[in-house]
Amino acid sequence: DREARVWTVPAARVKSNREHRVPLTERHIEILDLASVIRNGSAFVFPGRAPISPLSSMVFLMLLRLVGDRR
Repeated sequence: DREARVWTVPAARVKSNREHRVPLTERHIEILDLASVIRNGSAFVFPGRAPISPLSSMVFLMLLRLVGDRR
């Protein structure tokens, strides 16, 4: 919810079976705005090769490793 500046994970997607809410900072909003350029109508913030699937967790793991190597 961009207006309320809160990211909500539905209870069905959380192990505790309770809704999880995370406040969004200004930087989060900036990243979401930048990501909207590449979304191309996908429901996912970071779509995979097909708009109906998200990027895999491996993509993010490799990115973290790359960034970690540069420090």
